[in-house]
Amino acid sequence: MRKIDEQISYNWLFFLLAGAFGAVTFWAVYDETATRREYKGYQETFFQVQTTLAKQAWDQAKAQLEHPVATAPKGVAAEEWQKVLARSAEWTLAKAQLKQLQEDLKSPKKAEEYKAAQAKLQELQFIRDDKQQNYTFTKSNLDEAYYFYTKAKHELDPQDKAMQREFDERKKRYDEFREQLAKDEVVMNEAATVYDCLKKGRSPERPQCEVMSAADYAVAGFQGGGRTVAVDAYTDTIGKLEKQVEDLERPTKELERKYQAALIKSGAGPMGLFGPDTEVLQQNLEELGRVDRCESCHVGSNRGGFEMVEPKYFRSHPYRRTLLAIHPVEKFG
Repeated sequence: MRKIDEQISYNWLFFLLAGAFGAVTFWAVYDETATRREYKGYQETFFQVQTTLAKQAWDQAKAQLEHPVATAPKGVAAEEWQKVLARSAEWTLAKAQLKQLQEDLKSPKKAEEYKAAQAKLQELQFIRDDKQQNYTFTKSNLDEAYYFYTKAKHELDPQDKAMQREFDERKKRYDEFREQLAKDEVVMNEAATVYDCLKKGRSPERPQCEVMSAADYAVAGFQGGGRTVAVDAYTDTIGKLEKQVEDLERPTKELERKYQAALIKSGAGPMGLFGPDTEVLQQNLEELGRVDRCESCHVGSNRGGFEMVEPKYFRSHPYRRTLLAIHPVEKFG
């Protein structure tokens, strides 16, 4: 008995078509990402070379800064190596001094002194700000009194006793605010001087200040000796040493940054979830009517620092500084 359409199963056909569709999809993706894009393999290899060179440069810079050898390496002039040794010695001394001062500041006694000095400074800041605010308010009142005083002066009729009384009152009020402003200014400046004295210490601008400045504190071996120490003095030398260490480490940090960037580019960094960051590198040569994609494979040809790498097709162009300077790749390919 012949089956009706509703009784016929097409599962095998759907399975076959789904399998064929999956196979074609897999082949299309593989063909597009692997066999048809040879430059990807070249760039992935170049990224590994670039990462290796960046790591070597970073390690070498760290070694020269932290543990340099006494004699100059082959190919390095003695004068240049002396600069490297001097820079390393300066960095070592600054790091040691910085560590000592930071540990000293964390000691219970010194930490308590610094905390008490900060609390006293904050109290003086409140007083200084309060006196400055009083001066500002008085000046505002003076500006208002001056306006009404000048207005009454211009409108004054000597024959009108009421207007004369108003003028006298306005002038008296104006004079009172002028005197008060002068007093407030003195008080404000005194409060600011007291604040600056505790914050910065003795200086030519503050000859009456008995608080040790950062320079006095450093000369005394970072010991108060019973004298009050300026708040800035506790951290001034630390800040200067931190800046000095940062400046000395900047070239090494820059090489570290380049190494981390190379790691990310190669797909080994934290953002390398989708593999190496390959791309078509091309120059649109409009005047020649061509598109040049040589650098997609010869990635290092227009870059410095790859003169001796292997494979050779990754090396910097031997005449990069001369030929390519006159005939830039952006224009001639």
